[in-house]
Amino acid sequence: MTRITRIIPLLLLCPLMVAGVGYAQEIPAGTTAQTLRGELLSLNDKVQSLQKTAVDINRDLTLLEEEAQFPERSRIAVFLGMDRLPRFDLDAVELSVNGKIVATHTYTPEETAALQLGGIHRLYIGNLNDGEQLLSAIFKGKTPANPRYRSNAFLNFKKGQKPKFIVLGISDLLQDNTPAMTVREAQ
Repeated sequence: MTRITRIIPLLLLCPLMVAGVGYAQEIPAGTTAQTLRGELLSLNDKVQSLQKTAVDINRDLTLLEEEAQFPERSRIAVFLGMDRLPRFDLDAVELSVNGKIVATHTYTPEETAALQLGGIHRLYIGNLNDGEQLLSAIFKGKTPANPRYRSNAFLNFKKGQKPKFIVLGISDLLQDNTPAMTVREAQ
């Protein structure tokens, strides 16, 4: 666990500690319920503001960590998208780069439904050296004709000095009732 990820839970607890201090104070004589309610609402606003600040700091730290782990020069990101395919149920995708498995994901029915509605899944982000590369993807699922459908898609590409973005796609069923699998470089 990095130092940054250990700090975040503490930042999220700070508003609760501040709120606890406010409740521990004695209530002065003659204070009305309306006054107390106003003070509690004010304190609640401050706590929510601190929590929003902590969430913003966490987002910024996450982006910085990602930038440090995956420098732009060597970065590769692979995304998966699919058309609306009511006759194809996606079960899993296995992704390999240069013969080494770098990502696998088993999809829930909810995730598949989100993909069919136009969602995109970031399947992999990593680093690659410059030069010729081979990306392969294995798609597993069910079609009306085959409850254990499996298909492969490949892409040879050259990794240069800029980040590389690749999109895996699952398109409409072909004439033989199998989905078309694609792999392409994003522009």
